[in-house]
This record gives sequence, C-alpha cells and structure tokens, in this order.
Amino acid sequence: MPVSQPHLDRILQMAQAREAQGYFVRVKAGDQRAASLFARLVAYDVNPSGDRTLCGWLSKTSGETNVDGWAEDAIAGNGDQADLLNVIDLVGGSGAPGATLVTRLTPADLKERRTNNLWVAPKPLTADELSYLTGGGVVVPPIPPVPATPVYPSYESLGGDEGGKKITRLLEEDYKRAEKPGLDGECGTWPHRTNYDFLVGNCKTIEASIAKHQPEWRAALNAERTSQGKPPIVW
Repeated sequence: MPVSQPHLDRILQMAQAREAQGYFVRVKAGDQRAASLFARLVAYDVNPSGDRTLCGWLSKTSGETNVDGWAEDAIAGNGDQADLLNVIDLVGGSGAPGATLVTRLTPADLKERRTNNLWVAPKPLTADELSYLTGGGVVVPPIPPVPATPVYPSYESLGGDEGGKKITRLLEEDYKRAEKPGLDGECGTWPHRTNYDFLVGNCKTIEASIAKHQPEWRAALNAERTSQGKPPIVW
C-alpha cells in the first residue's frame, strides 16, 4: 500500500515534537550522524511496534552515503519492497550548518528507493544516542499543566434547604394547576436542570435559574394536557 497522507502527517507531527524537545540541536549544526539518528528516532516514535505498513529505518550499503549502515536523513515510508517510491527525507541541507526540518510531507515529496535499500523495523535509540542528539544536554519533557481545582459554590449559596424547597414548591404548584395529582417520577428533571445551571454559573442566582426553567416544565405540562385532549393552562 502506498504511503498515505495521514501517515505522512503523523511523521511530520512527531518530527516537529522532537525538534521542540531539543533533539534537533546537532542536526541544525550540520552533524550528519545526528541527522540519521533523528530520522531513526522519529521512525520509532511513529512505529514502535514495527508494523510493516508504517515507516521504518532505511538501510544503506557500504558504497552509499550512510551512517552506521543507515540513511543519513531519511526513513522508509513502509515495508513494501515492491513500493520503490517510499523514501521520506526529513532534513533539508543535512550535514551542513543551518540544516532544517522539512516543513511539509506529501506523496509528491516521496523519493525513489534503490532496491538494495531496505525497510527495517525501528528500534529505540540508546541513552548515549539520545544524549548525542541534544549535544549532551538533558532533555526534560515539558510538564503538563496541572488542571485548576474547580471551585464549587457552597450549599448555603445554593440557598440551602430552602433553595431546594423553593424549586419544588413552585413545581408542585404548577403540577396542581395542570390537574396532576402531585409530583411524579418524571419531575426530577426540573430541579436537576435548575440547580445545574446555577452551579456551573449559567445563571447567577437560583431565582434566575428558576425563571429560565419554569417555562420549560410548564410547556411540558401543557404538552401532556394537549395529548390528553385537555386545554392548555394559561400561566
């Protein structure tokens, strides 16, 4: 299967992430070995399981430009030996100061592979190789931000027990006006909605939330009356 655009997008995304973490330092300085290690690092990031339908390391022979038997700045987009248009160059100006990470990867950017250059399942780089990429510096992954602890209003600010009673009393009054014998198993919707909108700040007060939701439960009561052939209540 040809190398797909979503797969190329994933490769570029991982390469950009590694660059942001500091693994492109020596590559940018023009270090050829670093360019090869960087490409191999990205291939492993994308395909740690060694899936042949995904990218892998690109082997090179002794008569070709290589770093320890691997391409200096490229990877193989898949392990299909019959697909010769599957070489992905990740570095522009590799081996010279000012080398840059490619800014796009599309099927049109793929290069032709020699038949003697093979896809090989990626492996994790060693600690020494990772250190080499960063110029000996210690790369500390960015610490994810700690989510803020949500602040909830106190029970008292909800009106306490009386706040809850205020809702159910109004609800009960409307149920009686709609000629229902009392609150039923469906009525819990309305206190729940009313409290929620105040709790999350959609309404500034319980009274404002009641004003928002009372028309809803009244409409539901009238819909039930209409379905029973009864006239709607004029509230």
